[in-house]
Amino acid sequence: MEIDMAAILPVFLAEAEENLAQLEDALLSLEASSGDAEALNTVFRAAHTLKGNAANLGLAPVAEFAHEVEDVLDRLREGAIVLTAPLAGLLLRAVDALRVLVPAAAAGLDELPAADRALLERIGDCAGGRGCGEDEEHEAALALPALPAAVEARPTLRVRVDTLDHALDLVGEIAIARGRLGQLLADGAPHEALAEAHGDADRLHQELQESVMRLRMVPLGPVFRPYLRTVRDLAFANGKLCRVVVEGEDVEVDTSVVEHLRDPLTHL
Repeated sequence: MEIDMAAILPVFLAEAEENLAQLEDALLSLEASSGDAEALNTVFRAAHTLKGNAANLGLAPVAEFAHEVEDVLDRLREGAIVLTAPLAGLLLRAVDALRVLVPAAAAGLDELPAADRALLERIGDCAGGRGCGEDEEHEAALALPALPAAVEARPTLRVRVDTLDHALDLVGEIAIARGRLGQLLADGAPHEALAEAHGDADRLHQELQESVMRLRMVPLGPVFRPYLRTVRDLAFANGKLCRVVVEGEDVEVDTSVVEHLRDPLTHL
């Protein structure tokens, strides 16, 4: 059976970005609290899912890279090694590398770049208690090479099924109301009956409009979470201790507003 890659890849890319966001969030939680079993399981599960999805689609570079990262995470989960600050930093850099590697592999990259292999070697050495320090030579070796143009991920939005069901019910009720109004017009019904039927249809239409608007509402929590990583890296680079506290994660705004918040928040 042939796989329609053109249809599947955008879905894979969207799910991969979600997995990488989970992986990054959980790594930050694990770095702050090394005994957080739930965060450790989330880290491992996200890497394992990404590896499996990539392997199923024949994206060998992603599957290979994720497999090597998964092996280190498995050792963490078994208690064979501990998560040190340098190892956490390297694993977070692996997430950054995967954010580049995933779309590149989807666009046709069929071999793991040398820089990614060097990063995996660094992670392996650090997990074994060797070579965790940073130096300019290593930084230059780990610079990401030019990669093929990425496959563009289509904008997606997760919606609760019960919300969609409600909108569909309203569509059905509007169809019934329109049919009733048409029948009243055909029968020459009195003005009062027509006004009542028109009012019912108008009320249902307004409710449907509000329901569709709610479909575009998304919580702000996922917008704020990437800045935990930003602050962590800035604090680490400047030798500072910093903790980010986010309030109002459940506040919902239109998805178009969210996109316009990212750049200003980054600059702030």
